[in-house]
Amino acid sequence: MSISLYGPLDLQPLKAAWELTEDEVQEFSATTYLEHVEGLAPMLIAKAGIDHPALYASIDHYIKEASAKNVALDYMTHPGGQHAFDILDDVARSREIIKRTLEFMKTHLTGPSTSTL
Repeated sequence: MSISLYGPLDLQPLKAAWELTEDEVQEFSATTYLEHVEGLAPMLIAKAGIDHPALYASIDHYIKEASAKNVALDYMTHPGGQHAFDILDDVARSREIIKRTLEFMKTHLTGPSTSTL
């Protein structure tokens, strides 16, 4: 199980802005990891709607590649959410994503449950 809330998953689109070397991109990019591992655990991804375009590209490319490898993804968007929406945006959509994230963790750490958060 892994979770990414508005996190950089493919470092290639961020290479120039973050001044990364190609070796760093290859070593630390989650997308590169997809090329070397089979049978990845389920992943939850949430994307903020008001964030840096290179970060959008990073997340979108990872989702495309992970989907092609048949990785179990739970993907949510927060159209009006800024980077760090889970801390900064006390709105219904932020709370929905936080609740779903906790449910995802509970399910994948302890197994399915009939209780609610």
